[in-house]
Amino acid sequence: MGVIKNTASVILAGGKGTRMKSGLNKLLHEISGKPLVKYVADTIVEAGIEKNIVVIGDDGIDVKNELGSQFEYAVQEQPLGTGHALIAAIKFLEGFSGDVCVFVGDAPFLTTDIVESLVKKHRETG
Repeated sequence: MGVIKNTASVILAGGKGTRMKSGLNKLLHEISGKPLVKYVADTIVEAGIEKNIVVIGDDGIDVKNELGSQFEYAVQEQPLGTGHALIAAIKFLEGFSGDVCVFVGDAPFLTTDIVESLVKKHRETG
């Protein structure tokens, strides 16, 4: 487990998942007994990013219950797209001056190596 200092993450977890044709929140669908969003959240924590914000929709209480209190939660009250979701997270980044990584909540194959490489490459190249 690494520690990625001076970095925050924003996990986009507010999508409705209407194409899945399910009453269950898209991010709570399971692969091998684990919700999609939990894979992403666990990877980010394992990578050592210490400031983590999850953007949920107005129906995101189940996502919040799944992930628990180690995350801050921004609510995107209207699903107006990715940019709008990031706007919902801004208040949680006030006073923060480091790098911000944005991840989608339905990427179960994200690994700590990918997260660490992303931050390293960004810092090397600006």
